[in-house]
Amino acid sequence: MNDPALPDTLPPPAPDVPKSIFKSKTALAGALVAIAGALGTQFPDADQWIAANANVILLVVGLASIALRKITKDKVVVFGNERGP
Repeated sequence: MNDPALPDTLPPPAPDVPKSIFKSKTALAGALVAIAGALGTQFPDADQWIAANANVILLVVGLASIALRKITKDKVVVFGNERGP
């Protein structure tokens, strides 16, 4: 049943405003991979574990990247309030 007090159309979508890279889940995942690599260079035990489990690590990182890309909707900026083309 239509309520005459409610509009028949939805409001327009919010403008495409970029978000800071520090709020990006994809950037966080990349940072975690970089930290894991850094740990591997500093701690021999971590290096051996990473090398022994590289196939599983790459599978998980790849699937996480695909999943994050699917749910990502916002543009990300590194500096300031840049607008893309």
